[in-house]
Amino acid sequence: MIGGRATLSGAAVERLIRSCPDFVFLRNDTLPSIIGKVARSSIQALQLTAEHQDQDALERAVALIDEARVIVFVCMGSSSIAAEEAVMRFTRAGRKCLLFRDQTLQVM
Repeated sequence: MIGGRATLSGAAVERLIRSCPDFVFLRNDTLPSIIGKVARSSIQALQLTAEHQDQDALERAVALIDEARVIVFVCMGSSSIAAEEAVMRFTRAGRKCLLFRDQTLQVM
């Protein structure tokens, strides 16, 4: 580790590049190459997510949200951004939402 940053040996870097060249960004990558790598990475993430979905659990979650009178979001730190986005989206869909960001309120 150098200056608080993890470093890899030259051999480790070479193995990483050979094992997954479509996902390793290099300094000499062209803009089209970077765009392609980002696109392929995003597609792979979506495919893996779709393959590992528990459809029964998802249906139960949708039913619970659909039956709820109020949807309560409790968050702290950087998850506040995702919670605020969810509140906005559910509110636009006509659902009543509450958002608690404060740790002190979460304990009550």
